[in-house]
Amino acid sequence: MLTTGQPVRSSFALALLGTLVACRQTLPTVGLPDTLAAVLTTSDGHLVSVLVELPRPGVEPVVRLAPGGIAVDQGWTLAVLATPNRAGDTETVVMDLGDGRQNDLLLSGPTRFESIDRGGVIVRDDAAVWRIGPAPGDGAVPYPMVPRPGGSATHIGPAGGFGVRVEDGRLELLLPREDGDWTPVIHDVKTLIGSWWFVADRLPPWQRRVVDDRFKQVGLVRPVQGEVTIDGRLDEWRGQKSLAVDKPSQILVGQAGWRGVRDGGMGVAARRRSDGVLVLGVRVRDDAWMPGCDTLTVRLPDREINIDLAGDTIQLGSDWRAVIGRDGASERTVEVGLDGVSQSHGVVAGLMIELLDSDPGEPVTLLATAPWPAAVALGAIALTPAGPERHAPQ
Repeated sequence: MLTTGQPVRSSFALALLGTLVACRQTLPTVGLPDTLAAVLTTSDGHLVSVLVELPRPGVEPVVRLAPGGIAVDQGWTLAVLATPNRAGDTETVVMDLGDGRQNDLLLSGPTRFESIDRGGVIVRDDAAVWRIGPAPGDGAVPYPMVPRPGGSATHIGPAGGFGVRVEDGRLELLLPREDGDWTPVIHDVKTLIGSWWFVADRLPPWQRRVVDDRFKQVGLVRPVQGEVTIDGRLDEWRGQKSLAVDKPSQILVGQAGWRGVRDGGMGVAARRRSDGVLVLGVRVRDDAWMPGCDTLTVRLPDREINIDLAGDTIQLGSDWRAVIGRDGASERTVEVGLDGVSQSHGVVAGLMIELLDSDPGEPVTLLATAPWPAAVALGAIALTPAGPERHAPQ
């Protein structure tokens, strides 16, 4: 049974509403899509949104995450926040991010999300299928029975077009000219609620703000085998690929005040030495350094390490050692050695690296390799450590 409850006071919902503008546009899809938006449920029941920037052959897809369900298509965006309460019911907020409408509803009893479209969200309970629209005060309306989502969707394009599917608990992509190889993107997926293909450059400005504000990029730091001396110099790292953290989609706090990569950004790489020590090599860029404020943080499931970028050259902990070097006035070169850090399938589980930048008289900016705490709280979601082997573009 579905019942209307008291308005749900959600900080996530309020944050989403803060990005709204009054106008709404509808633009036609022109050309081939370059971005996939999908809403899915994880194996442990979380509702999660995924944005995938479709890659060129030989290049990994860029994946961004947001909590809750956010459907993005050319000219319209709808958000659904679902939070189970102690009674086993689901507090639900449906928001039209184009015109600002918001509907708060309590879904009582076992329910599951079926699909999302521009008219609202469709859910199913033991008795029937219901549509919930975004207009305030609208109740759940009976909806004609529809088949369960097939867990796949396609889009026209060259050489067989584009495809997305859920297969054996993985969200997978099929890209043109990939010889039928599906690329796994996300693990531990239960259901594909909806998917939308669009051209990112054709989104109206209000939609681009929603995308940049809500979807945060997930990056993996992949250690390679190799020796390195922890001395704050990065000469030994030449030729190794690093993870760049210098885009709006990697800013968790303070995006409005960020003035570009010179105002805060970093590149991160990792090596596993023969003695088992995990070594991180980080190049940090900033236009001003404040002792005790500009901080590099390494987060692991069992520890948190804070390094003062304007502090002592050598900083130590019981199971870590950091050495900071300088490369001109605007760059710090940092090497961090970590004991007792394991990895699986080439990836250190739960490893996140954050850069906190604080300039005099300005709000702080927080950049990160992944959206903490959202991605960590979801738990089950992890980018697949390796898709099918591909040749790099020539």
